Amino acid sequence: MTTSKDGVAGGEVIEDSAPLQGQRIAGTLLATFLAVAVGAAFSLVMWHNNWLLLYADAQSHLTIARRIFDSQEPGFAQIGTVWLPFPHLLLLPWVTSYTLWHTGLAAAIVGTGCLGVSAASLWRITARIGFGPLAQWITLAVFVLNPSLLYLHTVALTEPVLIAAILASLAGLSGWIFGRPPHSPGQLAIFAGAPAAAAVLTRYEGWAFVAVATAFVMVASWRRWRSVSQTLTSAAAFVSVPLVAVGWWISFNWVVFGHPLDFAQGQYSAAAQQQALAAQGLLPTQGNLWLSFDTFDWTVVGLIGVPIVLLAGLGAIATMWTRGFTTTALLIWIPGFFYPFAILSLFLGQTAIRNDHSLPTGLFNLRFAAGLVPLAALLIGVLVNVFETRWRVLGSLVAAVVAAIAVGFTAWTYSDATQRVDVIREGYSTTLSGADSTAAATWLAAHIGTGHILIDEGANPVLMQFDVPLERIYARFAGARFTEALAQPSSYATWVYVDTANPSDVVWAELKDDASFVSRFAVVFHSGNVRIYELVNGGGVTP
Repeated sequence: MTTSKDGVAGGEVIEDSAPLQGQRIAGTLLATFLAVAVGAAFSLVMWHNNWLLLYADAQSHLTIARRIFDSQEPGFAQIGTVWLPFPHLLLLPWVTSYTLWHTGLAAAIVGTGCLGVSAASLWRITARIGFGPLAQWITLAVFVLNPSLLYLHTVALTEPVLIAAILASLAGLSGWIFGRPPHSPGQLAIFAGAPAAAAVLTRYEGWAFVAVATAFVMVASWRRWRSVSQTLTSAAAFVSVPLVAVGWWISFNWVVFGHPLDFAQGQYSAAAQQQALAAQGLLPTQGNLWLSFDTFDWTVVGLIGVPIVLLAGLGAIATMWTRGFTTTALLIWIPGFFYPFAILSLFLGQTAIRNDHSLPTGLFNLRFAAGLVPLAALLIGVLVNVFETRWRVLGSLVAAVVAAIAVGFTAWTYSDATQRVDVIREGYSTTLSGADSTAAATWLAAHIGTGHILIDEGANPVLMQFDVPLERIYARFAGARFTEALAQPSSYATWVYVDTANPSDVVWAELKDDASFVSRFAVVFHSGNVRIYELVNGGGVTP
């Protein structure tokens, strides 16, 4: 029989100083409610300002979910391989409403739910690792009030789903290692492994998270139980569900698209997109470690904010000073895996980020730093907790100062959001750069009537702006019907939308030299390189 540092007698060796608690954590529902209330309020603000659809990627995610039941070829195969499927499955129940889909409010509902899940998870994590009440609330405030994260939780981008899944998994891991009674292997698989599987099916950072979290499970299990069999059983229980998710995704690609790695090597994969960027000289960080660090570091500073980054730096010192390499410290540091993952991705040319300090400059993929916000919040929580537990009066003062900084910084950034909130600024920059596309889509929406549209949505991601059901659109996701419409556009489409300067626009590449097309369709609108053709001499459109 041994006695832990916590004074708990039993056949266990407890390495850390965190309190062993029951499975119920007081305050979880309140934390969730407050986060959801904040998320809902900001969703209304974003909707009022017409900011829900600034990103072409956000429109694409909403469209992918909608086309599963609304398209020329409906079915689950419409989930595609360009992005991992879980965020689209979350959107699916909400985009059944045409209004929620077309306005982008479907994404705001999902994002607000994710903010609630993340808040509840952070609350449970901080309780498990021994934070006092003040430190818990400060951790929650720093996370929920981050200006960029607030915006991301209102739009159809995948970072909020990933963060919620990872934090839910970390909450499950904290309950497993510090809970009383401890989770069984089956409970570990459910409460930590299942959210990790959701992360795996959301973004590829989730795959790296599973590797890091599995290592944590092995270290924490050995420290607590000093048993090889217990350690291996725990690791297997945690990783089993994510491995099933990976296996399903590979099988889905194999069965539906004919190649098990179509998501990684196919025509529309990220690798193919990076090759296109490399050909344009837009991957300067590839092979350049210093530039990779410099680019991502400035992205982190811009997204999280200078005052919060500085406070997190102090929190990192406090964490090393008070917790060293204890199990609670390891749990706190797990979200930090985003940093080396991003650096490696930039160095290998697997991703591209541009900011005001990058080479070249610009605004692109700034949201990739969002995954570090939970780490910043936890580190600042440690800082406040050090003062709270050692000098209570001083702790209250420090908590008040940190809260004022977090609230004040958010208020300052949103007083001029289009210039001070980097992810909103990026969204606006892409909207401005696509002014010709937007003008053409707006014109077509006003004139479309009952006609059908032929378009390459990959080269022209403007489908939501047409304000018509997707079943009236012949695009790549229409499969064989798109091929048929491309061969005989006058039999299928009333309108043809093309970008004459985009070499990847397959519709323009196919039709620009087609004499039959030129004789039957006439240009009725053009803005810059974007043209809209209308059928003026054709033989009946096939619905």
